[in-house]
Amino acid sequence: MWWLIAGIAFAILLIIVAVSKVRILVMYWKEGKDDSVSMSISALFGRVRFEYKVPLIALKPKLAGIRIRVSEQQSKDPEKEWSIDEIRAAIRNFKVLISYMKQYREWISESSKHVHIESLRWQLHCGLGDAPQTGVASGILWGLMGSIISAASRKVTFDCRPDLQLIPVYQDVPVFRTEVSVRAAIRVYWLFVIVSMMVWRVLKRRGGWKVWYKILIRKKTVDTPAA
Repeated sequence: MWWLIAGIAFAILLIIVAVSKVRILVMYWKEGKDDSVSMSISALFGRVRFEYKVPLIALKPKLAGIRIRVSEQQSKDPEKEWSIDEIRAAIRNFKVLISYMKQYREWISESSKHVHIESLRWQLHCGLGDAPQTGVASGILWGLMGSIISAASRKVTFDCRPDLQLIPVYQDVPVFRTEVSVRAAIRVYWLFVIVSMMVWRVLKRRGGWKVWYKILIRKKTVDTPAA
């Protein structure tokens, strides 16, 4: 009898966890050459939380790479750098990984539909130091913002109306400042399905699991994508 009660309780708990949502809040801020990114992940109705902040993102001189800085509480090495060769190697490895996943485009399209955008706020201040030029640039940027949101709405599910603001700045000096805040959510059940389908597609591709193992586990580079 107790085993039956325990089994029913476990099944109910499993269902509750499966229908719960994983929420991700991403905030990006840029003013001039300064950038800042923060990300917060919560799951199990807020019982599990993870936060990560990058207060500085900077390009190295002559586009030689990228440098980020995090707080000492988040990492023993608060400043990290990647050379342009390391970035190119990472991009090459990513291309190889997805080439060894059967029908990866379909997987991305099917998976993204289960991502729900619960809130989106994008504010942009723009000024070129000249009133007519600022007006023209503002019109172009407003159209670009709308096009980006329209393209995104065809990939993911919007549960909100995006809050877009473009504020022209009529000053004698150029001004560019943007703030983006996005809150997205996906149910744990669909997250499990998406990962399972990814593993299945990798296994269906000949030699796929070996390539993924070499790149992700053994940290080796595979130069040849799948045909």
